[in-house]
Amino acid sequence: MIRLNVLAVSLLTLALLPELKTHPAARVLNVASLAACGPLPFKTVYPASKAFVLFWSRGLRAELRRTNIRICVLLPGPMRTNADVCGRLEKQGWIGRRTAVSVETAARSAVRGLHKGHAVIVPGPAAKFNRFLMAVLPTTVLLFLTGRVFSREAN
Repeated sequence: MIRLNVLAVSLLTLALLPELKTHPAARVLNVASLAACGPLPFKTVYPASKAFVLFWSRGLRAELRRTNIRICVLLPGPMRTNADVCGRLEKQGWIGRRTAVSVETAARSAVRGLHKGHAVIVPGPAAKFNRFLMAVLPTTVLLFLTGRVFSREAN
């Protein structure tokens, strides 16, 4: 997971930059996760590696602000991708069921935000609300609440 979300994202993005600079306008869409906004018990490596993608993308966007390249980052919440994921979302209870979005919804938001040049793209109202909560709740409260939700999935 660290190789994918840290090493691969940074090396591939850097490898593409010389080519992207030759185009009149270029966009890079990196996919992080809403999980990047805070620590999550029972999923410790995932949010940490996705936090790298978020902060890497934001920092690189600032570095490239005077170029033709715009770096955007997608922060989807839970998505209904396959039977295994849907089963884990069910174990999370009503929160997992209510906050999950379809892959199509996330993709439409990503493309729309990418074309508009948004720095951060958060698909769906539930994900936007959860991002707000993760920003304002004290970390101890966030850890308690998310720990209760994700412990169900781990059992």
